[in-house]
Amino acid sequence: MVIIDPIFMEELRKVFPRVSDNKIEIVTYFVYGMTCKDIAYHKGVSHQAVSKVLREFCEMYNISKLDMVKAVYAVRLELYKHLKPAM
Repeated sequence: MVIIDPIFMEELRKVFPRVSDNKIEIVTYFVYGMTCKDIAYHKGVSHQAVSKVLREFCEMYNISKLDMVKAVYAVRLELYKHLKPAM
């Protein structure tokens, strides 16, 4: 079973504040190389449900192609690391 570290998940919530935890998890699995079929099996949902989440993510961040999700994810994460307020 693949589990996202809770500390990393907390950071992802800040990077993607408009996205639910479930959607963040699915997008993260996709970005790190899991197929839609594997994600669906792992999450216990249909392949169509995973595809829908990825489409909604694309719409939310104005991404025109699914293969661009990885780039947008990486850029937002990197920008957050460099621009987050000092604590």
